[in-house]
Amino acid sequence: MGDTNENPDKGFNRIGIRRGRIKFEYNDGWGTGAIQLEVNDKGVSFRDLYLGLNDPWTKRNQFLFGVFNRPFGYEVGYSTSSLESPERATVIQYFFPDERDLGAMLTLRTKKGSPLDFIRLDAGLFAGNSINRETDNRKDFIGRLSAEKKISSWGKWGLGASYYNGSVYNPTTDAYEMEGSRFIKIEKEHSGTFMKREYLGFDGQFAFKTSAGTTTLRAEGLFGTQPGIAGSSKALIMVAGRITYRKMPFINVLL
Repeated sequence: MGDTNENPDKGFNRIGIRRGRIKFEYNDGWGTGAIQLEVNDKGVSFRDLYLGLNDPWTKRNQFLFGVFNRPFGYEVGYSTSSLESPERATVIQYFFPDERDLGAMLTLRTKKGSPLDFIRLDAGLFAGNSINRETDNRKDFIGRLSAEKKISSWGKWGLGASYYNGSVYNPTTDAYEMEGSRFIKIEKEHSGTFMKREYLGFDGQFAFKTSAGTTTLRAEGLFGTQPGIAGSSKALIMVAGRITYRKMPFINVLL
């Protein structure tokens, strides 16, 4: 919040706007659209900007395009207004900054009342550069298969499996790959190569009602291959300088 400290050796305080959002949404059953703006002390930017078309028969299948939440895991698409903490889990901030991306997605569900109406498939192609402009001619694939079902009137369960397959552009001829506990330099034949970005995630939820209210348990874990720079494993938005290639497991559990 606010600007940086001009005197690092002294204490300081700042006042600012952490999160200010306004959303305009339209939904008539056949289609949907939304624009969400972020207003804070850094300026004005957009969060959501998308249009969706529903199938005319069941209105449960949809083609969505624009800027919207990536269909990976449970917390990425979980509303910030329902979060139990001021920010999302660190692993989500590292690998899915801004939660959104530019792309197109297909959602498939059976009609209500069918034996499989509790299963949902989301799959799409994305720019892979968060809400920033596209920087290369490759697209990232993201998909999630999920199931959610009520248990009588007292509870509900949910399960999900997600997959991310993409890449990050490396404008240099240098790359580093982790071997044991250290990085080994790898010389590329030419600049303009792509570093692998691949995740596999699983999530589960369980909620039940008692006289005290509703209790919800959520758990989520992911692992895979994450490219980053020498000093950070955060997802790269605009690549500059040297790229490290980290092949490592990363696990997050949310309860």
